[in-house]
Amino acid sequence: MNLKIDSSTSGSVATLLLMGSVASSLEAVELRERISTAVSDGTSWVVLDCTGLTFMNSTGLGIVVASLTSLKNRGGGLCLAQVNGNVAETLKASLLNRVIPLYDTAEEAVAACVEQKL
Repeated sequence: MNLKIDSSTSGSVATLLLMGSVASSLEAVELRERISTAVSDGTSWVVLDCTGLTFMNSTGLGIVVASLTSLKNRGGGLCLAQVNGNVAETLKASLLNRVIPLYDTAEEAVAACVEQKL
């Protein structure tokens, strides 16, 4: 598997640091499970820190959108931080950069979640 995910929690905000790529269904399932685990653990806001993310396929993007919808329905949300390169281009091409809040740093994303400015 080419995806590594480290997680941390601050209050009701879970930050998942993504490293590698989401290029297969196995990696997409891993991403979905980690987001689900964060929600099950009581967080209502998820920040995906894309610092080390080099690629995300359409399945991965679908999971991000589905997770965003699910979290919003529970009064929370999801945002992305430090999106670069191929991932940024894919978000722009699919217009998802207009739907998913993007932040320059994970710290800014966490602060926005805490302030609920998404």
